[in-house]
Amino acid sequence: LATAAENPPATTAAITETNAASSINIVNIERALVKFMAGLLGLTVDTDIFRGAIIPGKDGCAVRLNHLDMSSDETIPAVLAQFECRDISRDIVMERTSALAEKFPVYGVNVTVADGSTITARRISVISADISTNRADNGRIKTFGFISFNVQL
Repeated sequence: LATAAENPPATTAAITETNAASSINIVNIERALVKFMAGLLGLTVDTDIFRGAIIPGKDGCAVRLNHLDMSSDETIPAVLAQFECRDISRDIVMERTSALAEKFPVYGVNVTVADGSTITARRISVISADISTNRADNGRIKTFGFISFNVQL
């Protein structure tokens, strides 16, 4: 797992055919985002942070892709992703959500996933962040934190 400095690189490598929208493996992109964000927060994948959704009735975090975003520039595909954190402790949700949001934007992120492929994100930036309290989860009142991301591939 490697990230470039907080400043964007002066030059950008040419777009390869593997970055074309038709060849994007969204499953591996989601896996890479989970692994990357787990590393930033010191969480364990499939124990503290999950792909797609948090296990019902369990506190933790999840990362999911919402959709491909081809609206801005078709030569640089992007996905919209969301981080979610749920816990009975409002403090834990606030700390995890703010700690993660503070680490962005990042540039030149490379993550190798289980099948050996490497996913590269040119830029990951926060679109919005939100914390909501007093929401029910399996009959218990919990706090939820959300961060929406734009991920340029």
